[in-house]
Amino acid sequence: MRITDWTPERKPQPQALVDAILARRGGTLLNLDKALLWSEPVARGWNVYLKAVRTELPTSRKLRELGICTVALLTGAHYEYHHHAPDFLAAGGTQLELDALQGLLTADPHGAALAPGLGELEALVVRYAAQMTLDVKVSDGVFEALRRHFDETQIVELTSAIATYNMVARFLVALGITPEAGVPQGPAGPHRPQARTASQSPSALMLLSLTTLPQTSIWRSMNTRAASGVPPTTS
Repeated sequence: MRITDWTPERKPQPQALVDAILARRGGTLLNLDKALLWSEPVARGWNVYLKAVRTELPTSRKLRELGICTVALLTGAHYEYHHHAPDFLAAGGTQLELDALQGLLTADPHGAALAPGLGELEALVVRYAAQMTLDVKVSDGVFEALRRHFDETQIVELTSAIATYNMVARFLVALGITPEAGVPQGPAGPHRPQARTASQSPSALMLLSLTTLPQTSIWRSMNTRAASGVPPTTS
């Protein structure tokens, strides 16, 4: 991480705030928390808002996590993908769908190409998340397609998840926040190419490295976490 890890000794924070974050995390602070806790208002607001987005929205968790994984891959937010690929699997997604997502975004970052392995609705969510992330403005065609499948509340909640994790991704990448010790290394680890050309963005490198992983992808090791039940929230 580009900044020093927060500790109570370096900057005391209200114990109630620290306890609330620990409760949401399952008892252990994540590397993300060790950045957020340098600012009491930011950490407090983040904990409340992200808890709502992660755990309190009735709109399909699988589709929300698919949108989040799309954001993570497109922005090069390795930490975000490390934590949310298992959540997608826990929500009913499959490794084949994650492989299809990676292949689609490698071939066409806007997700407009045909996507074998993704259903019509899943492919639509990927296109929506990609346009929100890369272009900010969403085309009328994609939005009208959304309206045929979702009501207003569902559109707002899906949009909120994608927009929120664009914020999270930018925070993670700017501060260089990396996965916790013991988290399996994926595209951010030993498979990353050693050099890049001027035309390759960090997100392009991440997608390129995904295509070079062996068939027994390291992401399959995350199924253990998914099979153990709903994990503590990680963002």
